[in-house]
Amino acid sequence: RDLVASVRTQKLRTGRWLAKDGSREKLALAKRRCNLVSKYGVTLEWYDATLAKQNGTCAACLGVNESGKRLAVDHSHNTGAVRGLLCESCNLALGLLKEDAERMRRMADYICRNAEA
Repeated sequence: RDLVASVRTQKLRTGRWLAKDGSREKLALAKRRCNLVSKYGVTLEWYDATLAKQNGTCAACLGVNESGKRLAVDHSHNTGAVRGLLCESCNLALGLLKEDAERMRRMADYICRNAEA
């Protein structure tokens, strides 16, 4: 709770700071930092280090976002634990498959069985 409260306080300070400074780039960076902490409990430094560790690619498919957007922070919807960074397609697929590993295995088996179709 203290972390969330401090993030909200930081957002207020950021808004006041932008009014004085006027730098959109600085505001965007400050918002990104706040969002990473408030949504996932990770820092921008964690994100950058993880992105470097993953060689700038998706942890699942080893690809990149074709749209050019940043990779998404993947987290368990059950535990909240952060797992890595995913491209838009893998992040969406993981959600649609309800993070169910057995369902994913069955889907992979289905694709392999019907590879010639």
